[in-house]
Amino acid sequence: MRFVGVVVLICVGLVFLFQPRFVANLDQKTCDMLTRRVDRGRLSGSVVIVQIDESSLAQYGRWPWPRDLLGMLIRRILEGGADTVALDMMFPEPDLREVTLGPSDRATFTRPAPGSVPTHHPRTADDFFAESLGTGRVIVGYHLEFGADHTSPHPCILHPLPLAMVDTETTRGPAFFRASGAVCSVPEISRAAAGSGFLNASVESDGILRRVPLLIAYGEDVYPSLSLAAFMAYKRNPTARLTTSSRGAVEFCFNDVTIPLDSRSNLILRFRGGPGTFPRVSAADVLARRVPAMALHDKIVIVGVSAVGLQDVVPTPVDRYFPGSEVHATAIDNLLQDDPFRRSTMVLAGELALMLVLGLASGVLFAWVSPSWVVPVAVSLIFPAWLLSALLLSRAGVYLSPLPVTAVLVGNLGCLTLWRVSTEKRRADRQLETARKFILAALSSLTTIRDVETGTHLLRVQRYTEVLCKAIARNPRFHRFLTSKTIALIVQLVQIHDIGKVGIPDHILRKPGRLTPEEFEIMKTHTGQGLRVIQSASVRSQIQDETTLNLACEIVHSHHERWDGTGYPLRLSGDNIPIAARLLAVADVYDALISRRIYKEGMTHEEAVKFIADRRGTLFDPDVVDAFLRIHESMHQIQKECRDQNELPLMSRIVGPSI
Repeated sequence: MRFVGVVVLICVGLVFLFQPRFVANLDQKTCDMLTRRVDRGRLSGSVVIVQIDESSLAQYGRWPWPRDLLGMLIRRILEGGADTVALDMMFPEPDLREVTLGPSDRATFTRPAPGSVPTHHPRTADDFFAESLGTGRVIVGYHLEFGADHTSPHPCILHPLPLAMVDTETTRGPAFFRASGAVCSVPEISRAAAGSGFLNASVESDGILRRVPLLIAYGEDVYPSLSLAAFMAYKRNPTARLTTSSRGAVEFCFNDVTIPLDSRSNLILRFRGGPGTFPRVSAADVLARRVPAMALHDKIVIVGVSAVGLQDVVPTPVDRYFPGSEVHATAIDNLLQDDPFRRSTMVLAGELALMLVLGLASGVLFAWVSPSWVVPVAVSLIFPAWLLSALLLSRAGVYLSPLPVTAVLVGNLGCLTLWRVSTEKRRADRQLETARKFILAALSSLTTIRDVETGTHLLRVQRYTEVLCKAIARNPRFHRFLTSKTIALIVQLVQIHDIGKVGIPDHILRKPGRLTPEEFEIMKTHTGQGLRVIQSASVRSQIQDETTLNLACEIVHSHHERWDGTGYPLRLSGDNIPIAARLLAVADVYDALISRRIYKEGMTHEEAVKFIADRRGTLFDPDVVDAFLRIHESMHQIQKECRDQNELPLMSRIVGPSI
C-alpha cells in the first residue's frame, strides 16, 4: 500500500508540475471560488470613476460626445482637485468642428447651438480638447495590435516607459508580449496629454479575465498599460525597473515598492468586489458642478462610459459582467496598495512540498487506522490544506493551490479502498476455494469409504485430465472454453465424478468380480443419482456460482456418454456431450485399462493407447484422442508415479465388456 501511495504521489506531482490544460482550468476555477469567499482587502480610497451614464447622455446628447464637451468634462474634473485623470477611451479620428469658447465661457460652459455664429476667434473641438488635456495630468488610451495589419491612419505619438531591466538569470522566455501595431489618438491629442497607456486586456483560455498586462513591447521600446501610466503619473514618474529570471518577468519595482508579476509581465488582479465597488460620479454631475467638494480631490479619476449598451464589460471571477473601467480601477488600486495576487515558483515549490508531506503521512495513516477512520482522517488532512490556501490568499494575496494535496489524498484514499476491497475479495475467494476443496474432498471420500478398492484412482484421473486439458486447450474448438480457470475447476470437480455411487447397494458396489447385465443396469443409475446429489446440494446451500454447478452436473451426469451415442444415461453423441465429460471419458477409460484387477490383468501402456486410438470417432471425441496421443507418455509417467496394486476402481466394472 505504501508503494501505491508513492506512485500516486509521483503521478499527481507530475500532473501539477506540467499542468495540462484541464488541470490549469480546474486550478483557476478553484482560485476563483476562493477569491469570491475570502477577504479581498479594502479600497485605497484614491480611485474614483467618472461615468458617462444614462443620465449624462439624456442631458448632453448621445455618445460619442463632441470633443469640446469632453474637454470641458476634463476641466471640471481637474477643477475638482483630481490629481490624475485616465481616459478609458481613444480618439483616433479628428473632430474639426469649430467652437468658440473664451475664458469667460469656460466657467459657465454650455453647448453651442448648431449653426450659431461664433463671437470669438474660431478653433476646432480637438484644439479645445487638447488645451483641456494640457491643464493637468491626463492619460489617454490606445490599443496595441498583435499580428494584425490594422493600424492608425496617422503617426502614433506614444509614451514609452523608461525601464531598467535587471536579469537575475539568463532569460529563456519573453518577459512581455510584443505588439505589431497600434491604433491611437490623433497626434494633437497625444501630444497634449501628460502620458498614454494601452487599453489591452484579454480573457484566459476559459473565458475569464484574471490578469492584465502592465508592460508590452512595441518596436524598440516598452509601453505601460493605462493603469500603470496613471499610477506612474500619480507617483510623479519614479524610476522603474523590471526584474527577470529564466522564466521571464518576476517583479516590477520603483523606489521601495515591489509589484509581483507573472512571467509575461501580467498583474494578477485582486478584485475588491463586484461591479460598483469603486466610488462613481456621473459625468452630468461633474459638468453641472454638483459633485461634493472632496469627491475628486487628490484622486486618480478614471473616465469611462457606463451607459447600457455602450460600456465595455468582461467576465471575471467575481462577476460575469464586470465593467472595463473598473478593471483599470482594480489594477490601479492593487498597484497603490501593493497587494495583487501572486503566484511565484516558490509558491509552486510550496504546493509540491505540502503535497509530499501530507501524501506520505496519509499513506502511513491510511494503512494504520481502521477502515472506519480512513475517511475522517482524509477529511482532517484535506480541510486544513483548503483553510491554509484561503488564509494565504486573504492575508498575503498568495494563491497556494489546495488541489495537489486534495488529489493525492483522494488518490491514496481511492487506492486504499480498492486495495482493501481486492484484499477482502482475495480472502473471500481463498476461503471459498478452501471450502470448495473441502466439500469436494468430503464428497469424493463418500465413494472411497464405500468402495475400499478405489485407492489412488481419483488422484490419477485428476492428473490425467489436467494434462489432457492443457494439451487440447490450444485447439480452436476448445480454447475459448478451456481457460486456465476452467481447467483448474474441471480438475477439482473430477474427483466427484462417481459421487452417485453412494446410492448403489453394497452387494453390487463391492462385488469382487464382473457385474451381471442386471447389476450393470443398476450400476448405471449412479450418474442420475450423482446429478440429484449435486442439484439438491446447490438448492440447500443457495450457491450462486453457476459455472461450478453446471460443470459439476456435466461431469457427474455425462462422463459415460460416448461419441457415437452408445453411452448412458442420455445416449448423447458428438458435440452434444459436454466438453469436460469428453475429456474425463478418455482419462477414466485409460486408467481402467492399464489398472490390474482381480478379474483381469491390466493392459500395457501401449495396448491402452492403441485401444483408445482405435476408437477415435466412435467412443471418443477425435480431437480429444489426438490430444491424448500427443501426451500419452506424460500420462504413462503419472500412472507409474501413482501406481496402486490393490485398487479396483468401479469404473472398470461399470464399463464392463464394452471396453
